[in-house]
Amino acid sequence: MSEFRLYSVETKQQIYYTVLQPTPSATIASFLLPPKAPALEEGKEYQWTVTLKCHKGDDIVVTGRIQRQSTNNPTLNQKLANAELQKYPAILVAEGIWYDAIAILAALKQDSPDDTSLTQDWAEILKKIGYSDLTNTPTQIVTESF
Repeated sequence: MSEFRLYSVETKQQIYYTVLQPTPSATIASFLLPPKAPALEEGKEYQWTVTLKCHKGDDIVVTGRIQRQSTNNPTLNQKLANAELQKYPAILVAEGIWYDAIAILAALKQDSPDDTSLTQDWAEILKKIGYSDLTNTPTQIVTESF
């Protein structure tokens, strides 16, 4: 079993919690907050944690931070409007929007696993963020019933 928690960095309050179903093997997982979760406020920073509950009590905790960017960005909106979906991740990386870039690329890879250009893009983005050792780790889009 795994637990996902989302906290406001400003107030230190937990704003969302859910239990995630385990996967049969190691994966890089991507998921969206469900509609019932509180909306993230633009410009505010949030911390997330995923706790993997282990049988022996040696839980594994992974944590990160995320900040919702303003959707009122005409330059970025124009770049995305004029690009093919496959180019979105590179555009987002250039803007420093890593989570969305990785999530979109993971979804594209899952939809077209034999597309070598996506595999190459995946390897490049993981290298940029210091995780090139995860290039061959399977990806999973979590679509549990939240």
